[in-house]
Amino acid sequence: MLNLHCTNWDDNGPLPNGWVEDSLFGIESPEEHQATIFTNAFLEYLLESNNIAYRYTKDTPSGFIYFLYAWFRPASNFRTNVPFSKILTTDIVEAINDRGTLVLYEAEGYAHVFGRIVTELLKAGVNLNKTIMIGASKYKDPRVETHYINHLEDCFYNKIIRNKASFIKSLKSNIVKTTYFTFLTGTANSIHKDYMIKKIYESLHFNKCVFSLNRVHKYSCILPKNLIEKAPIEVLPFSTDHNAQSGNAIINLFKQSYFGLVHTATSHKLKNFTLEARLPFDVYHCALAMRPYFISSNFIGVIDFLHSIGYKTFHPYIDESYDKEPDIRKRYAMILKEIDRLCSMSFLELDKLLVDLRPVLLHNAKRVVSPDRITKPITDSLLKRSNFSLA
Repeated sequence: MLNLHCTNWDDNGPLPNGWVEDSLFGIESPEEHQATIFTNAFLEYLLESNNIAYRYTKDTPSGFIYFLYAWFRPASNFRTNVPFSKILTTDIVEAINDRGTLVLYEAEGYAHVFGRIVTELLKAGVNLNKTIMIGASKYKDPRVETHYINHLEDCFYNKIIRNKASFIKSLKSNIVKTTYFTFLTGTANSIHKDYMIKKIYESLHFNKCVFSLNRVHKYSCILPKNLIEKAPIEVLPFSTDHNAQSGNAIINLFKQSYFGLVHTATSHKLKNFTLEARLPFDVYHCALAMRPYFISSNFIGVIDFLHSIGYKTFHPYIDESYDKEPDIRKRYAMILKEIDRLCSMSFLELDKLLVDLRPVLLHNAKRVVSPDRITKPITDSLLKRSNFSLA
């Protein structure tokens, strides 16, 4: 059994699923950042999905783990209101170095944050050999054990396995396909996303898709004025909660059509996001809906990356050469050309296309729910470091 050190307790015990002060770069309250609440939930997911028992403890027994969610806000530079010195006190640093493991988890995919954290850890006196860094961005440092985690996929997987019966029950198997494609845009908050929205809206195919535009923020001048005036265009109630952003209701929306048009998550150059951290939930929604999809992204190489983590894509049935085109306007023109081609087909022809693609679609659906996770090396390391403590 793993012992998880937790400092936030009330009369009823530890509060890992509520507000936890062990957020390195966090904000004052959950309400300030809406749905983002700094908890140990992801570590719990990780352990439970690998059938590893754990408990919370106030003390620091041999082999204990101290888990910190390393979130930070780029606009506020490295950290906001929680200095390292308040979290990594002399006592906890001595305990980690003597008999524990410090686990730092970064879920957003900021490319350079871990390098800066290493500097702070050294200042605090933490032995880097007693540290594991888990990140949504790939990071290598010969001084520290590091692991990449496909954050949203694992959140989605763990949401499913925590209540398999409910998940399976709410999946609708007899949904009639009524339109060509599904294009759920969420919030219009980046140039590349708004550009594709504009192109689809002005095309002949806007009325052939399940479309949503929940909020319009930056770069709204790119979007047609009459579209902005219609916002929000909702197919489901909007929520910032990850639990509401993923699940069967959205899977069923993709089942209503023959293919998906999927945005990668917003990327801003100054934030140093990386490709591997920008995959959206809709990749997994399409997989479980058993639908092919196009990737609308300001990155190239998304398809090659999907292959590297075990997914198959749809060439030669869909021309995926767009993913290698560095010019974003040319890339989007190539996507739109393929959408034109598919939207010119009859529903009978598209039904045959789905039949031809079935081996690929079935593989992707199985991949989402496969127990063979890329997280296994992480849990293996945690077990080894904890000495399989039964204390």
